[in-house]
Amino acid sequence: MSQSDNLSDIIDYSKVVETLRIPFVGSKTEKKSISKQQKDVCLKIITKLKDKKDDKGRQNAINAGVTQELSYILESRNLSKVKFPLIEAFDCITFPGDKVDFRPIIYEKYDPFPGLIRLLELKDNEMLRVVIKIIGSIINGGIKDNNSE
Repeated sequence: MSQSDNLSDIIDYSKVVETLRIPFVGSKTEKKSISKQQKDVCLKIITKLKDKKDDKGRQNAINAGVTQELSYILESRNLSKVKFPLIEAFDCITFPGDKVDFRPIIYEKYDPFPGLIRLLELKDNEMLRVVIKIIGSIINGGIKDNNSE
């Protein structure tokens, strides 16, 4: 992999969080612009993390607050305005890492279930499939069994 490829993989997660925090208000044109900006940063996350074992990338995203902001959006935004890249980026971050399973950390820090359960009302089958996958994954790996110790 060339150095330019490595540089294109670098994501400034503080800027991602800043973009995700932009209030989804304004005119139709302003909302469209906000949605595009948020979609674009999510697509960067998807490109970097999807189907990859990148513990550092996931850790950086979680520590910067990306998961928290995505959880907030999924919990509060009008369902008709929730776009697939927001859900897929969340899925990519919750994907088990190589040496670290971030699902318990995400569950304990952010409890994403209110937003995820709410998304079960979506009509888009592909989005719904990913939401169900995330819920199952977090249940499977994200909730510690305190009785097993």
